[in-house]
Amino acid sequence: MKKRTMFKLMNLVTAGNFDNINWGANNYFIQTEFDEQGGSNYQIMGISQLLSVPYALYSKTSGSADASIWNTNSSSIYYNQGNVGIGETTPTGKLVVKSDTTALNDDVIFCVLNAQGDTVLAVYQEGVRINVSDNPAKATGSKGGFAVGGFSPSKGTFTNEYLRVTPDSVRVYIEENNTAKATSSKGGFAVGGFSPSKSGYSDEYLRVTNDSVKVSKSLYIPRLSTAERDSLGFTPSDALIIFNTTDECMEIYKNGVWSNIWCFHCAPTIITQPFEANICNGQDTSFTISATGTSLSYQWQISIDGGINWNSISDGGSSPVYLGSNSWSLSLSNIQSGSNGYLYRCKVLSSCPPEVYSNIVSLNVGTDTLSVTSQPANQQIISGCEASFNISTSSYGICQWQQSSDGGNTWNNIANGGTAPAFAGATSYNLVISNVPVSYNGYKYRCVVTNLCGTGANSNNATLNISNPVASAASSIDHFSFTANWTAVSGVLGYYLDVSTASDFSSFVTGYNNLNVGNVTIYNVTGLSAATNYYFRIRLNIACGGSVNSNVISVTTSAFAVGDSYGGGVIFYVDVTGQHGLISATSDQSASAQWGCWGTSISGADGLIVGTGSQNTIDIETGCTAAGGASDIVANLGLNGNNAWEQYFGNGNQNSSQKNYTDYVRAIRSF
Repeated sequence: MKKRTMFKLMNLVTAGNFDNINWGANNYFIQTEFDEQGGSNYQIMGISQLLSVPYALYSKTSGSADASIWNTNSSSIYYNQGNVGIGETTPTGKLVVKSDTTALNDDVIFCVLNAQGDTVLAVYQEGVRINVSDNPAKATGSKGGFAVGGFSPSKGTFTNEYLRVTPDSVRVYIEENNTAKATSSKGGFAVGGFSPSKSGYSDEYLRVTNDSVKVSKSLYIPRLSTAERDSLGFTPSDALIIFNTTDECMEIYKNGVWSNIWCFHCAPTIITQPFEANICNGQDTSFTISATGTSLSYQWQISIDGGINWNSISDGGSSPVYLGSNSWSLSLSNIQSGSNGYLYRCKVLSSCPPEVYSNIVSLNVGTDTLSVTSQPANQQIISGCEASFNISTSSYGICQWQQSSDGGNTWNNIANGGTAPAFAGATSYNLVISNVPVSYNGYKYRCVVTNLCGTGANSNNATLNISNPVASAASSIDHFSFTANWTAVSGVLGYYLDVSTASDFSSFVTGYNNLNVGNVTIYNVTGLSAATNYYFRIRLNIACGGSVNSNVISVTTSAFAVGDSYGGGVIFYVDVTGQHGLISATSDQSASAQWGCWGTSISGADGLIVGTGSQNTIDIETGCTAAGGASDIVANLGLNGNNAWEQYFGNGNQNSSQKNYTDYVRAIRSF
């Protein structure tokens, strides 16, 4: 068994003076050594940190300077002699807490915890955070959430609450009977920015006092769509203000309704237009619109003359009885058939101009009797143009137009649209058919009329007749021209003429491609060639555009024949083409004329075939300048504006003779 020795400290031997130790400068420890023989051979018994007892000496010493700096009151401690700094050696206020220079943005400088250890208030490098319990039940008391309130001069109790933040709301209270307490720059409650030099506040973002709430940067207003606003799940408090993102308007809730305060689109804009009303005699109906704008007002109007004149409506009357003439919905009751066809519209105004008008709608009142009082008429139109069929009835009805392509044996409903033809008004009293092709010639049309009162009637049948341009045979045909003829079509502006030597009109005679010849039925085509096949066609010049081509007429110009008068003479020779030959003057140019230049040799003048005579004459005239010779006579002869050339015939044969021999001279030329 190990021997255990008990020691008792009887006397403490010390070296030095405890009073000279600066206990507040560092941590201190005591080392105990022991020599059981009483000599100087010590063994270490232990080392311990000096705690309470030595620090009491420091407290006593420090307290001896000014015992009133920190005082106690029961379990409380307080200080009344100056400012207290934590991390700051020269505090400028009663309590100044300064962060370490190495602290990060998320490091807390100062915080307040509740009994559960939750952070209620925390101060950071760049801001302050106040946390409110997210359990709504916790904030129901008067001290729940976060509040800024006023205080009474006695400082005993709070008098008013100016700002209160709870999990379910943010409330700002403004004192109606304001006082002068908050007029200084430090009155009320404010949130501001600070400058980098920390010398003062740079901006004030939020300031709440007993008489005002000032927001210098921005104020967040609840943003709700119309659908969200109308499905809040609770009844809003009066004077609640929101921004409606659907209408882009500031709205206030008052007396159970939302009203616009101001809108981005201040001028009125109609969003939903009214619809026409189709009813029976004695029934009720209404017209409704919706609009946006600031401070809207409405005025319904009526026209009983087809929209020429308009009058404002007032509530009341007898037939019909009006209600809501100055609202977005106009109600009509006790409506009689005499109101059939009345037109209605709504004028909408706001605090910003201009005023706007809704679409015009009609009041259609049917009865238990219905008949067609004005029948559709047959239509005669030009292919490619427009036709219309119209009816009227004894009372209001809905018209469905039908067409028949087999003479009225079968009928089919017409729908609006199409291109050739295009239909419009297929369910109205006026059917319009445009760009009608010739294939619709002979189609029949009728209107089947019904109403909501259970009655109906059919109109008579009407026929659509389409006129086309028709060309007829040419007349006055000669060698170089003919007259084109066609049948007149009423209602046209004129006609267009095409002439070609190709039956498919792949090319055109110069000047006759879509030639506007005016409003005539004949036209003389000139500048042609003899014995040539030509083709012509016409089109109508009409207001609704160009028509289809007519039928094609073929015509052949006349060929030349011996004995024909032409070019101031008589044809005595025609080649195989029927287009060329020789013409003789109709009389002799001389009964006794020499060739001339007897004894003079002529160069050239040796052409022997048809067509060289002209050059022969030129050669003779060049080599023989004597006047009165046969060549000179014919060279200077003008027949129908042409110069002639000569050839001598004796008894119908070509002969030669002396140049000084005289004989008859007659000029001929080629064509």
